[in-house]
Amino acid sequence: MGLMKDKRMNALGKAADEKHKAKQAIKDKKFDKAWKHLNNQKVFYIEHIEFINEVHPHTGFTPLQAQVLISLPHVDMANILRQEDSHLDALSHLSYHYQCLLHSGEVKQTIQNKMKPYFTRAMKNCDFVDFMGKLNSQNILEYTNVQAFIYDYFAKNSD
Repeated sequence: MGLMKDKRMNALGKAADEKHKAKQAIKDKKFDKAWKHLNNQKVFYIEHIEFINEVHPHTGFTPLQAQVLISLPHVDMANILRQEDSHLDALSHLSYHYQCLLHSGEVKQTIQNKMKPYFTRAMKNCDFVDFMGKLNSQNILEYTNVQAFIYDYFAKNSD
Protein backbone atom coordinates (compact mmCIF):
# COMPACT_ATOMS: atom_id res chain seq x y z
CA MET A 1 0.00 0.00 0.00
CA GLY A 2 2.88 2.40 0.75
CA LEU A 3 4.30 2.03 -2.77
CA MET A 4 0.87 2.64 -4.33
CA LYS A 5 0.50 5.84 -2.31
CA ASP A 6 3.98 6.94 -3.38
CA LYS A 7 3.10 6.42 -7.06
CA ARG A 8 -0.17 8.30 -6.74
CA MET A 9 1.42 11.07 -4.68
CA ASN A 10 3.44 11.99 -7.75
CA ALA A 11 0.44 11.88 -10.12
CA LEU A 12 0.13 15.68 -10.24
CA GLY A 13 3.78 16.00 -11.25
CA LYS A 14 3.27 13.36 -13.94
CA ALA A 15 0.19 15.25 -15.18
CA ALA A 16 2.28 18.41 -15.46
CA ASP A 17 4.93 16.49 -17.40
CA GLU A 18 2.29 15.13 -19.79
CA LYS A 19 0.94 18.65 -20.34
CA HIS A 20 4.45 19.90 -21.15
CA LYS A 21 4.96 17.03 -23.62
CA ALA A 22 1.56 17.76 -25.19
CA LYS A 23 2.38 21.46 -25.58
CA GLN A 24 5.65 20.57 -27.33
CA ALA A 25 3.89 18.08 -29.61
CA ILE A 26 1.28 20.72 -30.49
CA LYS A 27 4.06 23.19 -31.27
CA ASP A 28 5.65 20.52 -33.52
CA LYS A 29 2.23 19.84 -35.16
CA LYS A 30 2.31 16.22 -33.92
CA PHE A 31 -1.33 16.25 -32.92
CA ASP A 32 -1.82 12.49 -32.42
CA LYS A 33 1.10 12.46 -30.02
CA ALA A 34 -0.23 15.54 -28.24
CA TRP A 35 -3.69 13.94 -27.91
CA LYS A 36 -2.10 10.88 -26.27
CA HIS A 37 -0.27 13.09 -23.76
CA LEU A 38 -3.45 15.03 -22.97
CA ASN A 39 -5.34 11.79 -22.29
CA ASN A 40 -2.46 10.68 -20.06
CA GLN A 41 -2.71 14.03 -18.26
CA LYS A 42 -6.37 13.28 -17.51
CA VAL A 43 -5.48 9.82 -16.19
CA PHE A 44 -2.89 11.32 -13.83
CA TYR A 45 -5.40 13.94 -12.67
CA ILE A 46 -7.81 11.13 -11.83
CA GLU A 47 -5.08 9.29 -9.90
CA HIS A 48 -4.29 12.50 -8.01
CA ILE A 49 -7.95 13.07 -7.16
CA GLU A 50 -8.36 9.47 -5.96
CA PHE A 51 -5.22 9.72 -3.82
CA ILE A 52 -6.23 13.03 -2.21
CA ASN A 53 -9.77 11.80 -1.56
CA GLU A 54 -8.43 8.63 0.04
CA VAL A 55 -5.92 10.45 2.25
CA HIS A 56 -8.26 13.36 3.07
CA PRO A 57 -11.79 11.96 2.75
CA HIS A 58 -13.46 14.97 4.40
CA THR A 59 -11.47 17.74 2.73
CA GLY A 60 -10.53 16.23 -0.63
CA PHE A 61 -12.00 17.04 -4.02
CA THR A 62 -15.73 17.46 -4.43
CA PRO A 63 -17.14 15.79 -7.56
CA LEU A 64 -17.43 19.20 -9.21
CA GLN A 65 -13.85 20.18 -8.33
CA ALA A 66 -12.68 16.86 -9.74
CA GLN A 67 -14.63 17.47 -12.95
CA VAL A 68 -13.04 20.91 -13.38
CA LEU A 69 -9.55 19.46 -13.02
CA ILE A 70 -10.27 16.58 -15.38
CA SER A 71 -11.71 19.00 -17.97
CA LEU A 72 -8.53 21.13 -18.14
CA PRO A 73 -6.87 19.12 -20.96
CA HIS A 74 -9.92 19.79 -23.12
CA VAL A 75 -8.73 23.36 -23.65
CA ASP A 76 -5.60 22.04 -25.36
CA MET A 77 -7.70 19.45 -27.20
CA ALA A 78 -9.83 22.31 -28.52
CA ASN A 79 -6.66 24.05 -29.69
CA ILE A 80 -5.57 20.94 -31.61
CA LEU A 81 -8.97 20.57 -33.25
CA ARG A 82 -9.00 24.26 -34.17
CA GLN A 83 -5.65 23.83 -35.92
CA GLU A 84 -7.07 20.82 -37.76
CA ASP A 85 -10.08 22.95 -38.88
CA SER A 86 -12.43 20.75 -36.86
CA HIS A 87 -14.17 23.79 -35.44
CA LEU A 88 -17.39 22.25 -34.16
CA ASP A 89 -15.44 19.62 -32.23
CA ALA A 90 -13.07 22.31 -30.95
CA LEU A 91 -16.06 24.28 -29.68
CA SER A 92 -17.40 21.14 -27.98
CA HIS A 93 -14.17 20.60 -26.05
CA LEU A 94 -13.87 24.24 -25.01
CA SER A 95 -17.56 24.36 -24.06
CA TYR A 96 -17.12 21.28 -21.87
CA HIS A 97 -14.41 22.98 -19.83
CA TYR A 98 -16.49 26.17 -19.75
CA GLN A 99 -19.50 24.24 -18.42
CA CYS A 100 -17.41 22.67 -15.65
CA LEU A 101 -16.09 26.08 -14.64
CA LEU A 102 -19.54 27.66 -14.87
CA HIS A 103 -21.10 25.13 -12.51
CA SER A 104 -18.22 25.43 -10.08
CA GLY A 105 -18.60 29.22 -10.03
CA GLU A 106 -15.04 29.62 -11.30
CA VAL A 107 -15.48 30.95 -14.86
CA LYS A 108 -12.38 32.96 -15.69
CA GLN A 109 -12.11 35.78 -18.20
CA THR A 110 -9.59 33.72 -20.17
CA ILE A 111 -12.11 31.01 -21.05
CA GLN A 112 -14.84 33.57 -21.72
CA ASN A 113 -12.53 35.37 -24.15
CA LYS A 114 -11.90 32.11 -26.05
CA MET A 115 -15.55 31.16 -26.44
CA LYS A 116 -16.54 33.75 -29.07
CA PRO A 117 -13.70 33.08 -31.56
CA TYR A 118 -14.25 29.32 -31.28
CA PHE A 119 -18.00 29.81 -31.72
CA THR A 120 -17.55 32.12 -34.71
CA ARG A 121 -15.29 29.63 -36.50
CA ALA A 122 -17.75 26.79 -35.88
CA MET A 123 -21.05 28.60 -36.42
CA LYS A 124 -20.44 31.55 -38.69
CA ASN A 125 -24.06 32.61 -39.16
CA CYS A 126 -25.35 31.96 -35.66
CA ASP A 127 -25.98 34.31 -32.76
CA PHE A 128 -23.26 34.04 -30.09
CA VAL A 129 -25.38 35.70 -27.38
CA ASP A 130 -28.21 33.22 -28.01
CA PHE A 131 -25.75 30.33 -27.94
CA MET A 132 -24.16 31.43 -24.67
CA GLY A 133 -27.57 31.96 -23.10
CA LYS A 134 -28.58 28.42 -23.99
CA LEU A 135 -25.21 26.98 -22.98
CA ASN A 136 -25.35 28.80 -19.64
CA SER A 137 -28.80 27.37 -18.95
CA GLN A 138 -27.58 23.80 -19.38
CA ASN A 139 -26.62 21.58 -16.48
CA ILE A 140 -24.30 19.27 -18.36
CA LEU A 141 -20.99 18.13 -16.96
CA GLU A 142 -20.17 15.15 -19.18
CA TYR A 143 -18.23 15.79 -22.36
CA THR A 144 -20.49 13.64 -24.56
CA ASN A 145 -23.56 15.54 -23.37
CA VAL A 146 -21.91 18.90 -24.08
CA GLN A 147 -20.93 17.63 -27.52
CA ALA A 148 -24.52 16.50 -28.18
CA PHE A 149 -25.78 19.94 -27.12
CA ILE A 150 -23.32 21.66 -29.52
CA TYR A 151 -24.23 19.41 -32.45
CA ASP A 152 -27.95 19.82 -31.74
CA TYR A 153 -27.61 23.60 -31.50
CA PHE A 154 -25.67 23.69 -34.77
CA ALA A 155 -28.24 21.49 -36.56
CA LYS A 156 -31.10 23.74 -35.44
CA ASN A 157 -29.32 27.02 -36.23
CA SER A 158 -27.26 26.42 -39.35
CA ASP A 159 -28.50 27.66 -42.70
